[in-house]
Amino acid sequence: MVAHVHSRGGAPIRDADEARDRSRPPAPAVGLAPRWERAVRVRHDVPVSELVPLADLREAFDLAAIDRATGLPRLVVDLLAAADPTRRRRLDACRAARLPYLIVAYESAADRPGRSGRTALVQCALDEILGPPPLPDRRLGSRDPMARRARDFRHRLPGPVGDRRCGLFSRGGWNAARFEITGAVSIGPQGVRSQTLVQTVVRLLGVDALRGRGDRLLDSIGREALYRKAFREIGADPEAWRRRLRAAPWTTR
Repeated sequence: MVAHVHSRGGAPIRDADEARDRSRPPAPAVGLAPRWERAVRVRHDVPVSELVPLADLREAFDLAAIDRATGLPRLVVDLLAAADPTRRRRLDACRAARLPYLIVAYESAADRPGRSGRTALVQCALDEILGPPPLPDRRLGSRDPMARRARDFRHRLPGPVGDRRCGLFSRGGWNAARFEITGAVSIGPQGVRSQTLVQTVVRLLGVDALRGRGDRLLDSIGREALYRKAFREIGADPEAWRRRLRAAPWTTR
């Protein structure tokens, strides 16, 4: 990111509640890729006891992919505002039922995606956990809807914007990474210094689901969250980005 920026158009934002540009109507909510649309339906706020009958929990999963043929859950997902340790009872219940359970922890409630963003997240999780779509679906450009959403938000930002993932951390079963958009970079006697304009941390915990394959999923979810946060906090105004750049502190890598 450089100090001189210019306005640039981009792809439409998917969610009305995520769009700051009210001059253009939001695009229709994105659905599942055809393969998954035929195989499962996505439900929101599903009672735990409905999917895990032996679990006496008066709570609800945020998302569930339900098999259209059998009515049984293929995957359940919770979206948290932090790495919440109180999910242990759900973890134990899903493990006992051999039900794939994915937890995505964001830094705050505002960082969680809207409804169509959640559908895109479920598709990425299905691809990663249950297998990629066959070749015909790949030709539709629906391979990674979270990456496509990240591009949508990035293209709405002014000027060339780049991002980086700052390490992969594992602690207590959680896989986590920090994602950031960097402004100016200085290389000198003091080393490499940079300005962080926007950053976010995303954590994943998969029970009987990821089996060590969560790195790509974490990357897709994290970058989408990063650009959505940048659009929400700063927006598409070049002057707002200049102000952020002037105010951002320098850190040594």
